[in-house]
Amino acid sequence: MTTMTIPTITLNNGVPMPQLGSGVFQVPDYDQAKQAVADALKAGYRMIDTAAAYNNEEAVGAAIKESGIPREEIFVTSKLWVSDFTYERAQKQRLAWRRGLRFSRGHDWRKRHYWCGGRCR
Repeated sequence: MTTMTIPTITLNNGVPMPQLGSGVFQVPDYDQAKQAVADALKAGYRMIDTAAAYNNEEAVGAAIKESGIPREEIFVTSKLWVSDFTYERAQKQRLAWRRGLRFSRGHDWRKRHYWCGGRCR
């Protein structure tokens, strides 16, 4: 398998973020999600996109851990479901997310999982 080099942009906090990533939307099966992430990492991807609603964060974490790639080189994005937008629920989900992914350090981006751009009111 050929490994690609993906350009990054540097965020305001100095963290490099890959401009291209691989996602696991609609891959709830543990083994399939884990294999998809493992294959993406082998191909050179260093950004993985997941969400609690996808029910595969644990598989993502296992694939990252087993890859042998230093955690600091992998940028994980995940999304907070609309029902968890309060501070208290967001903190609870953050802890569950870290447990599910099986790591506590690295470059991560948590964002709101909201698909209707404010027009859903």
